[in-house]
Amino acid sequence: MASPVVTIQEQAMAAAPLVSDHLFIKMDNRHIRLNFDELLYFEAQRDFTKIFLEDRTLLVGLHLKLLENMLPDALFARVHRSYIINKRKISGIEGNRILIQKSEVPIGTHYKEAFFRRMGL
Repeated sequence: MASPVVTIQEQAMAAAPLVSDHLFIKMDNRHIRLNFDELLYFEAQRDFTKIFLEDRTLLVGLHLKLLENMLPDALFARVHRSYIINKRKISGIEGNRILIQKSEVPIGTHYKEAFFRRMGL
């Protein structure tokens, strides 16, 4: 007979939705795969979004809101009307700024309370 702990874990795993570890972005005439672990943050630029990766930057013709809906909440957070960050890439928080590698991302007033709550701060 299985222990109650194993049974509960199995039930939780069966009920948990499968989460992808990547997304595909259309650029020019092709789709490119972006792994979540290489994404640093996203910055809205009018009708485009700049995607900052560990080794390069991409400019895609997608609104930030559309990208936000494609990203898992467990890994990414909207922190400003113009920014979404990868929570695993945060190296520090100073006041209203998130430090990610050598970049600083502002935390918007509207997003600050929810972000700090989600981060357990």
